[in-house]
Amino acid sequence: MAKRSYNSPVFLDGNGTISLTVSQLAALGVSDPAAWEEYWEEFSDMCLFEDFDVNNPDTWPEGFNLADSDTWDILIGF
Repeated sequence: MAKRSYNSPVFLDGNGTISLTVSQLAALGVSDPAAWEEYWEEFSDMCLFEDFDVNNPDTWPEGFNLADSDTWDILIGF
């Protein structure tokens, strides 16, 4: 019998990106995934980094750490 693997569903946002689920955010070390969702909803349009993609750590600016909310304001220049 073949081993089964289960994947969480992926939802494509209107802007063509895939948002991380709460469980995926928690797996990345975000202690309060709801806080990140709220922050990003409020400030995503102010992000200074055109190529920033929360799903791709290669696009994260220096000093930004998704697991450390003290670094999130780097995205908006604070």
